[in-house]
Parts: sequence; structure tokens; C-alpha cells
Amino acid sequence: MTTAIQRNPQRVIWDLVLTIVLLVADLVALVVSGILDFFAFAFTDYCPAPCHAGAGITVVLITMLCLGAVFVAGVAWCIVRLVRRRRAWWIALGMLVVQIGGGIAAFWIYAGFVNY
Repeated sequence: MTTAIQRNPQRVIWDLVLTIVLLVADLVALVVSGILDFFAFAFTDYCPAPCHAGAGITVVLITMLCLGAVFVAGVAWCIVRLVRRRRAWWIALGMLVVQIGGGIAAFWIYAGFVNY
């Protein structure tokens, strides 16, 4: 009797390609968010009376550090899943949603602190 136990499942090419494309989109979203936040900091020369520019900048920098940590952890998790030949596209997609949502939330909170 022969048993057909397959130790390594076949690699799914579309999953690999989609994961790589989503990881690149994650990186682009993180860089664009950082650039937009940098320009928001640069043009905060005038701040009305109840303004807290320092607190706004602190919130955005902490958010960007957290998003960077999420990106590094997500890339590592995707690589481990791809090496084990498991689906990883959903991790990269979730990271993209977190990157975009975190970037929007950081700018929104910053705008609230500086009263835009």
C-alpha cells in the first residue's frame, strides 16, 4: 500500500504575487503618510490660541512608529507563511487597511490638536 502524503503543498503563484503587490502597497502607504505628515508639521507656523502643536506632533510620531512596527511584524509574518506555503495575502491586505486607517487617524488627531 502506498500513501500519498504530501509534505510540502504546492506553492500558489497568485497568492505569492498578490502578497508581494500588497506588501509594496503597504510600504507606499506608509511612506506617503509619513511625507504628508511631515508637510503638515512644516506648515504649522501659525497656530490659533487653543493650539497644542507639540501634542499633535507627538501623537503623529507615535502613530507612525506604531505603523512602522506593524509593517515590520506583518512582513515577517507574511514571509513565514509564504515559506510554509500557506496563504498570506490576507495578512498583507489587513496591514494595508491598518496603514491607511492609521495614517488618516493620525492626521485627523493632529488637525484636531492644531485646530485646522
